[in-house]
Amino acid sequence: LIDKMFSKYFLVSVILVIFGTSPCLCDNFRDCPKEDTAQKLVAAIEREKPGSIFGPVTLDVVIPENGLFNSTITCVIVTDLSEDGHGGKVSIIGGGVGSEFVEIKIVSEFLRGLHYRFEVYTA
Repeated sequence: LIDKMFSKYFLVSVILVIFGTSPCLCDNFRDCPKEDTAQKLVAAIEREKPGSIFGPVTLDVVIPENGLFNSTITCVIVTDLSEDGHGGKVSIIGGGVGSEFVEIKIVSEFLRGLHYRFEVYTA
């Protein structure tokens, strides 16, 4: 009986260690093809989403929140602000450099939350 109980707890511990210490998929994202054209900071926002015991969490951000910028985007910077360095996978799913808006999706690691800063520049 003790051996079976030990085996179950050992297996659960191993699974938690594997998922709890997995390396980050991607902490930061930077798309600035021509640094000299990133002259005007038009958006600087911070978003945070707590982790979930049910799996990864998703953070969707559209910049600007309403409408479009008057100029095309020249640079998008997404910075992981988490204290432990475990962010998520950052993807641009709409707009971006050369557009008047950007839509960003971040998917966390298993059991981890998200804390990011978003900066958007135009010429």
